[in-house]
Amino acid sequence: MIIIAINVRQCPSCEAKTTIPILYGDLTPSAFQRVKEGLIKHGGSTAPQTAYHFYCKSCGHEWTKEQAIDSAYEKIRGIKTSVGGFRQGFYNIEICFDTNKVTWSSTACGEVEEFEKTFRETDSRKVLEMLKPINLLNWRAKYNMDVLDGTSWFVEVVRTGRNITKSGHNLFPAEWEEFCEAMRKVSGKEFGGAAD
Repeated sequence: MIIIAINVRQCPSCEAKTTIPILYGDLTPSAFQRVKEGLIKHGGSTAPQTAYHFYCKSCGHEWTKEQAIDSAYEKIRGIKTSVGGFRQGFYNIEICFDTNKVTWSSTACGEVEEFEKTFRETDSRKVLEMLKPINLLNWRAKYNMDVLDGTSWFVEVVRTGRNITKSGHNLFPAEWEEFCEAMRKVSGKEFGGAAD
């Protein structure tokens, strides 16, 4: 499984990587030469209210960094996540945006508790909106601290195209608590682990 972060330069329309930046304003001689060589695109003497940042040489699509981020999150089809440890047991959540279902389970002291619910389609949009400020797609692939006991966690982002996995042991992304809170909101159940 390949681990990637958001590539704002990849075309959100055709997914090509034949992207060049768009430059606005009066061109210097060197910028004019770069336009002639196809290394940049001139967007005009003045930037419009919505000034695009990138141009795709393959399909002609233009977009902003924000639109690239939105597109990356719109490709999320589900989340599979787990957190816990040998002594405290594990919490597991699986969210499927195609079926609007969330499955929650807990294993502690040999006991297994399970719960499933369906949420509204409008709620799935809210969940995706919660994930953006958490910066989930740009977390590192691994967060590990060399301690034998403690808390392990795993997140698989199920996407159109390639899935993305993130994991850690006793070390967490800065936004870990916000992520746990989002998982508690969507499942209505406990989820979390110490991010001291």
